[in-house]
Amino acid sequence: MGLTVPVTTFSFDGDYVEDFSQTGVGFEIDWLGISIDSGLTFRADFSLDFLSTSEIDDADTAFELGLEIGAGYSFVRNEKFTVGVLGMLGFTYGGYEWTDKYGYDVVSVDADYTINFLTFDFGADLVGKYQFTENFGAYASLGFRYGVAIDSEFYAEAKYQGTRILDLDEDTGLSSGFKFKPTIGLCWTF
Repeated sequence: MGLTVPVTTFSFDGDYVEDFSQTGVGFEIDWLGISIDSGLTFRADFSLDFLSTSEIDDADTAFELGLEIGAGYSFVRNEKFTVGVLGMLGFTYGGYEWTDKYGYDVVSVDADYTINFLTFDFGADLVGKYQFTENFGAYASLGFRYGVAIDSEFYAEAKYQGTRILDLDEDTGLSSGFKFKPTIGLCWTF
């Protein structure tokens, strides 16, 4: 179980959303299986990240959910210390919601925006684990991912005095993204 600080950049090819980067903080639950004899290593993790970006002011909701699995080799392994490299595959679902108010001389318009996306991610993790006791330790990992968009949507709705004047549902044109994902946490060994 660990704390992660993901940093992501996204590229968009559509008309409604510009390229942007995001940072955040999240919580990760991992399973790491290491064969001390052969070095064969497996990993599965679930993460929930809360995000921030300078390109979207005052986002009401900004999150990512990730689910990944991987396999690799631990080249340093003994009873106290393990270091390994894994290839990882997974999916990330994320979204942003925010509201803007546009005020003119005598008119005020409220606009609500939503971006939702689903990506297929692949990359590598460098993982290290240190055992304090037989059943308790700490781990750290550096993850690098490239994500390819499976689906992405941009919704916009604007209202003037309660009457809808804009209702837009378009593909954002999300094409890809890079993610750097450092994680540190505590682990129980059994």
